Amino acid sequence: MCVWSLETQLACKAADLACDLIRDNGGLASLLQLYCAAIDKDAKLRLSRALEQIMVGKNRTFIARSELFEKVVAAASCADGIELIRCGTGILENLFKESGGTCLRLVTYGGLVAIINACRSTCTVVLQHCAAALVNCAMYGGPKCHQRMMQLNADHWLFPLAFSTDSAVQYYAILAMCFLAANRDLSSLVARSGTLDLVLPFLQTHDPEEFASTCPNHVHGRSASWLCMLLPLLTCDSEEAQSMAAFHFAMEAGIKKKQQRLQIFHDIKAITHLTTAAKNGSYLTSHFACFALETINASLPYYLCWDVLNWSPVHVGEWLKDLGLGDLAQKFSENYVTGDILVDATLEDLTESYGIGLQNKLKAMWLLKQIHTLRLKADPSHGDTESICRWLVQTSRQLALYKVDFAREGVTHNTLCHLSDDILIEMGITKRLDRVRILMAVEEIKTPHSTSSTGLRASQVAKKKNDVFISYRRSTGSQLASLLKVHLQLRGLGVFLDVTELGSGEFDNNILLNIADSSNFVLLLTPNCLDRCAGDTLIQDWVHREIRCALQNGVPVIPVTNNFEWPSKTDHFPDDIQRLMKMNAVNWIHEYQDASLSKLISFLNLPGLTQSSSSSKVSKAKH
Repeated sequence: MCVWSLETQLACKAADLACDLIRDNGGLASLLQLYCAAIDKDAKLRLSRALEQIMVGKNRTFIARSELFEKVVAAASCADGIELIRCGTGILENLFKESGGTCLRLVTYGGLVAIINACRSTCTVVLQHCAAALVNCAMYGGPKCHQRMMQLNADHWLFPLAFSTDSAVQYYAILAMCFLAANRDLSSLVARSGTLDLVLPFLQTHDPEEFASTCPNHVHGRSASWLCMLLPLLTCDSEEAQSMAAFHFAMEAGIKKKQQRLQIFHDIKAITHLTTAAKNGSYLTSHFACFALETINASLPYYLCWDVLNWSPVHVGEWLKDLGLGDLAQKFSENYVTGDILVDATLEDLTESYGIGLQNKLKAMWLLKQIHTLRLKADPSHGDTESICRWLVQTSRQLALYKVDFAREGVTHNTLCHLSDDILIEMGITKRLDRVRILMAVEEIKTPHSTSSTGLRASQVAKKKNDVFISYRRSTGSQLASLLKVHLQLRGLGVFLDVTELGSGEFDNNILLNIADSSNFVLLLTPNCLDRCAGDTLIQDWVHREIRCALQNGVPVIPVTNNFEWPSKTDHFPDDIQRLMKMNAVNWIHEYQDASLSKLISFLNLPGLTQSSSSSKVSKAKH
């Protein structure tokens, strides 16, 4: 046993022993009585801190079974003042992981409402407690708690948490969202907030081992029972949830290896789940699952579904055996059916061609369905085709099937606009309705500002796609931007907020097109946000480009200031930036969010005062 692990275990045992002594000698019961009865603010704060510090497993169970449980929840939920809120949310966070039954009681007594209300805070510690409480509620609470979380718009409030600059807050919020996404009954609702769109970008930019070493909340790892609750996510229907679970197991594998506790993965039967995830998951899921398996010294799967285009006939045969079609493996092998041939197979190929001659048509149709599922898992993205494949999937999930065809034909940004119905047919896209969908999406790219017979732009004739476009500087305005997005969405407005790092290429113009197609341009003026605009005569700064685009397209600009002061000298700013000084601005005061929001809404240009909610369009952000 390594020294680090031994010291950690001794410290944990000492803490547990101290908590046992407090509870067994009546100290915890007395503390609960004093806590619930406390009126003096200073006394309640001291009692809150003491209670939060001894919330180990057995003490949580003691509190949950206590006749004072409801009063404890009420006291923690009604905390007033930032110090009491910190302790109150910390107490609730711990209680939410006691059991599923306790989670339901917490929800009934207002604990979940208190946590969601606290998500408005700017205190990092409070937000850490909120994010952890929400993931505990989603993990331990089960379907009933999931339903209540969605009713209280927890998926929306998870967005600013998942967008936080604090790694612990961000991680727990994303994990909570993944538990909700894994619930099949809620899958269609979960996508509405845009929070799920933050999962894959987070995983693509973090290394499991590095993240574990730099985030104090993960350095000691999780218990076997906690990891057991994460296992179902590895094989659920949500790609984001699968990838997140695989990432965590990759992180845990590194931690447990240092602690010489790798046996834990065998004890909870994680190897089988990880192998399935590595074999059948997306590229990210497979990558993290394989990393975990290698760290655990477990065997890797023989084939990976995302790499199907590179399969040999042997890989195809192994895949058929796993489907229970081992009798066909030899025929496929004899006819040298490789992965890239397999994904293009038709019903005729299976019944008449390939020398396979499947006589049972129903069996052939079932196999074709499995091939189509396999085709969806293929990851052909590389180079310039990556954003094309992403655009195709975002246009319609039904079109994800054709990303292989687009990649194989080498469709690029330059050739995309030249696609025609005949070309799509030659590419193998036989369904006419799917070709129509693709061509309509291409037309939107080609003619975003087409002119009608009246001389008006198309975006002026029809209702704008977005009610509000939020422009902000990520370094100082990301928290307010994400908070504002939630407030506006919960009032039925469609919001476009850039959330991932800007890349290069023509598709960055998607941001500018969305500005032109917005009814309002809300500009967050936070400390130093316009510094890069000074002397920017070539308009290279993205915030400057967004402001200029809004002004050029006649989109009403509403500045929202937050601790912002104009520089004493403004003559070095371009004219379009100086125009902002003459505009009426809304001063955002965090302590009075509702009042600030009401004033902002009164400034918005909302044709017909529509309250129809359009889905949040999540794209890119600038630093």
